Amino acid sequence: KLQPKFAGRASYKVLSAEEAIIEGESEGAACIIVDPPRKGLDGYVVASLNNGDMPETAEASRLIYVSCGFDSFKRDAEALVCGGWRLVHSEGRILFPGSDHIETLAIFDR
Repeated sequence: KLQPKFAGRASYKVLSAEEAIIEGESEGAACIIVDPPRKGLDGYVVASLNNGDMPETAEASRLIYVSCGFDSFKRDAEALVCGGWRLVHSEGRILFPGSDHIETLAIFDR
């Protein structure tokens, strides 16, 4: 449950990005946060984010993308940039010392 100061300003549901878009959970959101599995975002999600006419994603001006799969992140980032998003920040973090696993945090604006 969200703290009272965030009630009405943010929501949290455990859904796939595709389910969230289809169910209208992103409609009216100024910022969308995605944290897909290693395979990256589904094509439907990228297409929805890139389509500024869809009411489910039209108002979003910021996308926060957390990735654990660099190859899929690269693919998705290229598609998002081609769709009008601008990569404004990215960073990598080693969350599991001793491994070669890197989490990527990227912020896109449009």
